[in-house]
Amino acid sequence: KNDDDILKQYNVGNSKVIIYLGTMGKARQLEVLIHAFSKVKQKKRNVKLLMVGDGTDRKNLEKLTNELGMKDDVIFTGQVMQYKVPYFIAAADIGISPIPPFSYYKISSPIKMLEYMAMGKPVIVSEGILEHEVIIQQSGGGVVAPFDFEAFANAIIGLLDNPEVAGEMGRRGRSWVIANRTYDILARRLENEYFHLIKYAQR
Repeated sequence: KNDDDILKQYNVGNSKVIIYLGTMGKARQLEVLIHAFSKVKQKKRNVKLLMVGDGTDRKNLEKLTNELGMKDDVIFTGQVMQYKVPYFIAAADIGISPIPPFSYYKISSPIKMLEYMAMGKPVIVSEGILEHEVIIQQSGGGVVAPFDFEAFANAIIGLLDNPEVAGEMGRRGRSWVIANRTYDILARRLENEYFHLIKYAQR
């Protein structure tokens, strides 16, 4: 399996895997995630954090990881080909979408959350982002936590301690995406909006 290849490539072994997929820019404040994972490691030894992507803040995040003594536990993959993304998600146990609740992010639509959910993974998302809150409320596919390292850490530990709950969240999330966010469904919605606008314009 390709996900098995990824686990071997990055020497993950039989550890549980938390995945972050996306940009590593300074505005994302991903040091909060690194500190959260440091807190997780105080209670859970057999867990890795997979940081998939690249960005201007990556070097600082790697430095922080080393300072916190987690060089072997936080894996920075760099940019990966888009077709490989599902394999990385498949290799993970929990997906995390930490987005600071700044005004310019609040109405964003985090693709990473939907990608995790589509792959049947339970998600941990930050509150204050409209799409995060609405989708998790509708789907039951994960946990909403404040954008705070202790809150993220507690949410991660909670899912690791309750694999049956996490598994059910993953199943619910995938079902919701299939019912609401496939390309076919989105295309039909867009088409219907266009037809509505054409009728309105013809009045």
